[in-house]
Amino acid sequence: MLESVALVNFKAFDDLALPLEKLTVLSGLNGTGKSSILQALGLLRQSFDAGSLQTGELGLNGPLVEIGTGCDLLYQDFDKRVVQIGLGVKSGDGRHFLE
Repeated sequence: MLESVALVNFKAFDDLALPLEKLTVLSGLNGTGKSSILQALGLLRQSFDAGSLQTGELGLNGPLVEIGTGCDLLYQDFDKRVVQIGLGVKSGDGRHFLE
C-alpha cells in the first residue's frame, strides 16, 4: 500500500512530505499543487512502463503525463537542478521508502 509521497524540487513543491491514508482527498485553491502530486505519480508509472526509470531517467512526455522539458519540471526557486520523487510503501515484509 502506498503510504506517502515525497517531492523535492518538483513543479509546485520545494520540499513536500505527504502522508497518505486509505482515502486521501486533495483539495485547495488553483495553483497549490494538487495536479503536481498526481503528475509525479503518473510520471513514475510512465517512466517505469517505458523502461527508462530502471536506467535512472524520467520519461517526461508520454501517454499518462506531458510535463514538457526538464525546466518545466523544476520548482520555480530551485537551489539544485535535482528532482526527487519518493514513495513510502507498506508491503508484507514491512515499510520501505523508495527514491
